[in-house]
Amino acid sequence: MTSFTTQAVTEPLLATAPAEVITAEYGKPGEATYRRVSINFSAGTITFFRCHTPSRFMSTGPDTECSCQLEEIRGIGSTWGRPRDVGPVLEVVTPTGRARLPHSMSGFNAVHEVIEQAVAKSGSRLRWHEAAAAQEVLVLTCGAILAAGVIWALPEMSRWAIAATVWTMVLVLLTACSLYSRRKRTWW
Repeated sequence: MTSFTTQAVTEPLLATAPAEVITAEYGKPGEATYRRVSINFSAGTITFFRCHTPSRFMSTGPDTECSCQLEEIRGIGSTWGRPRDVGPVLEVVTPTGRARLPHSMSGFNAVHEVIEQAVAKSGSRLRWHEAAAAQEVLVLTCGAILAAGVIWALPEMSRWAIAATVWTMVLVLLTACSLYSRRKRTWW
């Protein structure tokens, strides 16, 4: 039961939220860096507001809002938010992507405990390719294999084939760098 919203979402008044909902926030509402996560105990759902990045092909930023059941959470792990140095970041892996929650969020400890309990209760584990370190290793390994293949084939290629291969690799590298720099601006 995962749902996405990509339209503009009005932010509810958190003061009127029932007691069975806990919330953690980063930043101030209306700012570009504002993020929120809410856990609704009565419905058993967790809602990520501007902090869940889908694992779709070529996704460049977080969804406006993403909700899933607590038992659907696949696992958690900690990383470091590099681009803006927000400090340690908790990565929550869902079936459709991952949410990055900085430890400096107000209300983070309560949300973190509930997420840990939900993961322990469900008994789900991350697949090897879902770990943050494994993703970086896979990208580096694929790049090294591609480069080794090109270097191995260079002596037997014509000048036009070499030029086409080199320009293709440059185009792929520039595309990857532009996507990374675009993602870096919002640190997610």
